[in-house]
Amino acid sequence: MAHSILDYCDPTMKMVLSKGSTLMKEGERSGHIYVLAEGVVEVWRGQTLVTTIDQPGAVFGEMSVLLDMPHTATVRTKTNCVAYGYGNAEQFLASHPLMTLAIARVLAQRVHQATTRLVELDQNILGMVNVWAW
Repeated sequence: MAHSILDYCDPTMKMVLSKGSTLMKEGERSGHIYVLAEGVVEVWRGQTLVTTIDQPGAVFGEMSVLLDMPHTATVRTKTNCVAYGYGNAEQFLASHPLMTLAIARVLAQRVHQATTRLVELDQNILGMVNVWAW
């Protein structure tokens, strides 16, 4: 039976966040990873709202940690939230293989969804080009 990433979260790392709290800022490096347990967060790039996320088990900050680069977006709480926060995430992941595997699964799902969407877009574009072909 597959486990949720929440099954691997350390209860001592649970945080209660009020509406409007910033988990990470675009362009900065925090070294933190967060796992959403309850509530809704917004993901912003510049002044553009990219998405809102309310899925328990959603992970934030992993790209910055794993790729050793600044955060690519700002993540703020839209509602009061409960999350698990891990500072020095690289060290944490190195010493917690089940959590690392759970995050790898989340990332694999994202890649699968993105790839599927790209194929759909490519097919739609090719379909439009074929309509205009003489």
